[in-house]
Amino acid sequence: MLPGCPILEELSLHHLRDYRDANNSPFSISHKTLKRLTVHFNNSFDVIDTPSLLYLEYSGFAPCPYSRTSYLNSLVEAKLDVHIKHGCYAQMHLATIIDWICNVKTLSLSPASVKTMYSRCVELPIFPDLVKLFFESNAKEGWEVLPRLLNKSPKLETLVLKGLHCASDHGVCIDRNEVKVLEIYGFTGRGREVRQVKCLLREMQFLQVMRVEIDADDNKKLRVINHLLDLPKRPSKFQIQFL
Repeated sequence: MLPGCPILEELSLHHLRDYRDANNSPFSISHKTLKRLTVHFNNSFDVIDTPSLLYLEYSGFAPCPYSRTSYLNSLVEAKLDVHIKHGCYAQMHLATIIDWICNVKTLSLSPASVKTMYSRCVELPIFPDLVKLFFESNAKEGWEVLPRLLNKSPKLETLVLKGLHCASDHGVCIDRNEVKVLEIYGFTGRGREVRQVKCLLREMQFLQVMRVEIDADDNKKLRVINHLLDLPKRPSKFQIQFL
């Protein structure tokens, strides 16, 4: 089908079957003009050859280490929801994923992706062009990946967090960075969340805006807002906005 679409720029693939099915073989895709690719596929792939690809949304199992990917250095944005098949040598599989995303400017990581990166102790490269990071974790272990990502992202300007209530009681320790915009979603006002926000504000010396979406009923929401507004004062240019 693809050879019959020589100027195709956007493609979505959805293929959900039992990955143990013997007929559920890896897929291949090769196209010169494709710019946006969305894949929801509960198996791995064999070949991706897309020299014009700018956007990749991938949900499925990590690719096999022998998979061949070409020209993914062109990627500007990637959204990953990556799982590892039971019994696979995960470090090798995840190395392929890391190769995809090392040059992106915008990166989104699902809880499954973060959990896999933590449990497999993946070695992260420098992300020299990353300016916006969406990070979500529903387990305290996953939050330990965040400092590693921040340390490898020297140009990061916008950090978007979700699931902060799942961080450990002692919080996540980060180094000083140059983040200018911090967005927090699903903030419930728990003590551990407030402590984590204090830690983030202390180390984000260049922060200009913090946007917070509060997950609470109207009565509690007002208390949470007042609590955040009472945090230690920042330079006059700093703003707190509520979503």
